Amino acid sequence: MLRTNLRVTLSVAGECLNRESEKQKVTDGRFEIEENGATAYLEYRESPGVLELIHTEVPEELRHKGLATELAETALEYAREHGLKIDVICPVVAEYIGRHPEYAEMVLQ
Repeated sequence: MLRTNLRVTLSVAGECLNRESEKQKVTDGRFEIEENGATAYLEYRESPGVLELIHTEVPEELRHKGLATELAETALEYAREHGLKIDVICPVVAEYIGRHPEYAEMVLQ
């Protein structure tokens, strides 16, 4: 479930997308959510036509708030909006896709 109390700004290669949610951004190969001075992130690498989702890290003080889920959903929606296939390395993202089969067709076979 996406949070709706703060503004989200996603920016990739000069492109900006705004959504209502946590303070979130895409920078230097990471989708990030900052909260109380700590940062949860999902590392990615983008190549032509593919978004490789590598690793999710959520600091101890930010766990159990749904941030890893929100990062996975944000990354998958970004890929969908940009017509990218997904190469899933991160087990958090793999688990999310298992619970949300609407993203399954985006995964590289």
